[in-house]
Amino acid sequence: MIAQYERFLDVSYTNWSPAERRSQIEQVAVDPALAAYLKNLARMDRAGEILFGKLITRSPRVTMNGNSATVVDCQDTSESGRKLRSTDKVLSVGVSRVEATVTLKLGSDHVWRVSEVEYGTTSC
Repeated sequence: MIAQYERFLDVSYTNWSPAERRSQIEQVAVDPALAAYLKNLARMDRAGEILFGKLITRSPRVTMNGNSATVVDCQDTSESGRKLRSTDKVLSVGVSRVEATVTLKLGSDHVWRVSEVEYGTTSC
């Protein structure tokens, strides 16, 4: 399950073309996270923005409850963010320590997928 969480982090920061985006992200996410993520990427497309970098996990803790799991992680997002596609001008950069609470659901195909992502407002 942790491997699938980490895969979600990698897939979510890959700049897929709009044509291949949904099929790639559906492998690691379900609604409501999937819909929210696709909506954000479409907004970024219209603004000429792309993602860069990667999110780094720090000792994620897992709580299981049947077909649902919650991962609480102190992520390092300081080397990731948004930039302009045309100029590579950095528009935003993450922080070195932010608490992420991620809910995963086990699908009928026995694959864990992210269904919710929430970020805290304080450092961890």
